[in-house]
Amino acid sequence: MEGNIHCDYSYGLAEAVSDQVCRKPNVVLIDNEELVASNYDGSKDTYPSVSEYLSGSGEPYGSLLNSESVLLYILRLACQKLNEVRLSVPDAAGLVVASTVQHAEQIASMLRANFQQASVVVTYRHDNANGIIESFKTAKQPWIVSVGMISEGTDIPRLQVCCHLSRVKTELHFRQVLGRILRKRGQQDADAWLYTLAEPNLVSFAEQLTLDVPESTLVIDTPKRSIDETQTLSRLEATDTRNHSETTHCSEVVFDEVHADDIGWHGYQSRELLVLGNFKQRVLSHFV
Repeated sequence: MEGNIHCDYSYGLAEAVSDQVCRKPNVVLIDNEELVASNYDGSKDTYPSVSEYLSGSGEPYGSLLNSESVLLYILRLACQKLNEVRLSVPDAAGLVVASTVQHAEQIASMLRANFQQASVVVTYRHDNANGIIESFKTAKQPWIVSVGMISEGTDIPRLQVCCHLSRVKTELHFRQVLGRILRKRGQQDADAWLYTLAEPNLVSFAEQLTLDVPESTLVIDTPKRSIDETQTLSRLEATDTRNHSETTHCSEVVFDEVHADDIGWHGYQSRELLVLGNFKQRVLSHFV
C-alpha cells in the first residue's frame, strides 16, 4: 500500500546472538519483600515489593536508587558476577550507570570500601571525559561509573556486566544501556549481565527483549535468597523530586541526566525509607 514501508528482512538481537556477534543478555531484576516508609506523623507504611512501594507511597524511584542497602545488594551481586566472569576473561569490566554526580561518587566509594573494587568515575563535569573513556578501554580497572557519558556509539568491548541505576526508565534508554555490554569478543564471553531494580517499566522492557523474536526462548530462574545479606536497614543519604521529566534525545547523549545535580534534585526531603525484608532476584535469560 502506498505510504507504507515493508521490511523484507530484519536483523535483530536474536540473529546477532546466533551469529555470535552479540552476547546473550541476562537481566537480573531485584525486588524486596518489606519496604517501610515513615510518615511525618510517626506512622509507617509497609510495601511487599518495589512496584507496590512506588505506586502506593508517592515516593520517586530515586528514593530506592539512593538507599544504601539497595545499592549494597545490587553492587554485591554485580561484583560477584564480574569476579566470576574475570576468571575466564581477565580484563572483563563492569559499568554502573548512575543518576547524578553525587550518586556516582557514592557508588564508587561503596565499590572501594565494601568490595575492594577499583573504579573510574566519568561524568559530564570532567573536561577530559572522552580521554577517561578511551583510557578505560585498555586499562585493568574492573569498573567504570558513568553519568551521561557512556552513550550510544561508545564502544568498550570488555564491558560485560552492568548496573542500571539511572532514574531514566524509557525503553530506548534501557536498550541502549544493555547495548553497552553486548558486543562479543571471543568464545569465552558468551553472556552479558544487567542488574536493575524490579521497577514495572524496566521489568516490562526486560521481558520484551524476547518478544521481538517470538521463536526465541525465555528462561526465568529465581535463585535462593541470601538471608545474611537481606536483613538490612538503611536511611536515605540523597533525595529526589517527585516529578522528573524523563526524556531522551536520540541525536545526543542518551544517558543525559546531565544537570540533575544542578536543578534541585536534592532539595526535596523524601520520607525515611527502611529496607527490612528479604531481597530476591528474578533472572531473565534470553536466547538460551
